[in-house]
Amino acid sequence: MFEQLWKKIVRRNPYSIWDIPALVLWLVSFPYRWVVRYRRATSSPTVTLDIPVISVGSVTVGGSGKTPLVAFLAHDLMEQGISVGIVSSGYRRTGTGSFVRNGHEVRQLDVADTGDEVMLLSHLVPEALFSVHETKSEAARLLARVSSVRKDFEQMINNVVAAFRPCNVST
Repeated sequence: MFEQLWKKIVRRNPYSIWDIPALVLWLVSFPYRWVVRYRRATSSPTVTLDIPVISVGSVTVGGSGKTPLVAFLAHDLMEQGISVGIVSSGYRRTGTGSFVRNGHEVRQLDVADTGDEVMLLSHLVPEALFSVHETKSEAARLLARVSSVRKDFEQMINNVVAAFRPCNVST
């Protein structure tokens, strides 16, 4: 496979200025692949929860609109009568520990204990539950244990199942 690829690179009719950068990038790609495979092998396993999850995030950091999107989604879901829980690692907070509280309670805390994003969201969406822990996966587990979120999820599932039950229609 590598030999065939190398032959394609070398056998191109006119040599161009892009041959050397292509070769360098191709050679650098091998250590990069090894690092990615190692990180995947040593990373923590995927967390599965019994409640629906909407993950808002990407490889971009700062200024891409994730916080306003979370606030919009939370408002929209709560207008439909669905309890919303927001999970965060509390980025840049100096306090330690974890908590699950509603937005009204979070607003009373110090920003050093919550992180600035959680504090902003608690002002934008005070009816939501907030779960903060150093690792987001553990914060999600803590939130999944809260009864109001689980109760709304179970009620929503029952409504969906009832809506799709076959019914007998006589003609």
